[in-house]
Order: sequence, then C-alpha cells, then structure tokens
Amino acid sequence: DFFQAKATLQSIIENYKGADEIVTTAKEKLASVSVKEASGSKLQPEGNNEEMELDSISNNN
Repeated sequence: DFFQAKATLQSIIENYKGADEIVTTAKEKLASVSVKEASGSKLQPEGNNEEMELDSISNNN
C-alpha cells in the first residue's frame, strides 16, 4: 500500500549512507508514489519490473 511504500522510501532517503544514485532513485519513486496516491491510483501488483534492490556494502573500519 501507499503508506508502506512511502515509509520505506522516506527511510532510505533519511538513513542511507551509500551511493547517491540510490537516494536519488528513492526520491523519484517517492514522488511517483505520492502522485499515484493523490490521483487515487493503485500500486502495481507484484511482478512489476520496477524493483529497487540495494547491494550490501561491507564497512571495513
């Protein structure tokens, strides 16, 4: 649902400390979700091709 999608994307935007393109993509997707929510649209069902995967990054400090 929109609430979960927005919460997840906002968390990435606020907390992700890796590649800038991940945050940029999350901001774009958040804007898209907000537009769809405002227009009364439904989120696409599972199986769509617009998935965002995050690679695990090891922090060797």
